[in-house]
Amino acid sequence: MSVLTEKYIETDRVFYKRLVKIAVPVILQSLITTGVNLVDNIMLAVYVEGVRDADAMLGQLTETALSAATQANQFISLFTFAIMGISMGASVLSSRFYGASDTASLKKVITIALRFGLILGAAFTLVDIFLPRQIMSLYIKNSETAVIDAGVTYLRWSVVTFLLMSVSFVLTNIMRSAGLTQVPLAASIAAFGVNIGANYIFIFGKLGAPAMGVAGAALGTVIARIVETGIMLWFFLREKNIRYRLRDFFQPCGDLIGEFIRISVPVMLSDTLLGLGDSMLAII
Repeated sequence: MSVLTEKYIETDRVFYKRLVKIAVPVILQSLITTGVNLVDNIMLAVYVEGVRDADAMLGQLTETALSAATQANQFISLFTFAIMGISMGASVLSSRFYGASDTASLKKVITIALRFGLILGAAFTLVDIFLPRQIMSLYIKNSETAVIDAGVTYLRWSVVTFLLMSVSFVLTNIMRSAGLTQVPLAASIAAFGVNIGANYIFIFGKLGAPAMGVAGAALGTVIARIVETGIMLWFFLREKNIRYRLRDFFQPCGDLIGEFIRISVPVMLSDTLLGLGDSMLAII
């Protein structure tokens, strides 16, 4: 029994302490990050109930907004899966170079991951700008014009989300690979709190703001993403062990692109297919 225990079960308490120290913030941060967009749906549902009690006809309109936000978030979720694939693939290389104290190569990996992430974010942004109605038509029947219109509004207000998430997701996984799990967690907690507050203000029309409904939900999420990305950038650029600076983004990285693609692209494709599966379920 002792031989089997030594072979298959780690008994070093220090190992488990380090595991918990790293894993618990990662788990919490992942849950909170996923919850930022979910808050839109929950608070819009509350808004629908309140409006329905006051005015049945207006309540029907807000139910349309809730349906639109839910389906529009399917497209944003698809991007989330794709950018997670890129950033998680990058963390494989960043962990290696961070562990070897190869700062020059680590900076190149960060640069490549940011470039790939921003290219992907720009692609989704362009689709959001020029084809929002076509996106919503994938999830909603063409006869449901009110829902499609509301979904287009949500997507247009969310247009900068993709570029913000490109930066925050890449930095999150890079910092995790360096054992810096507290900063992404703190940034996500701040974003979650800001999203609830901003949604309350702009969905319901509090503190002198107009009641914006579905547009307010999207605006609240954008503000939350700005806060999250800002916190991540602030701490990342001040991190002494990584020592990444804005000028490093423009450095040549050709010697590592092939290895980055070999590792990251399969992860991105795998995660994107998972996201496509969720989207197909929503479409069906």
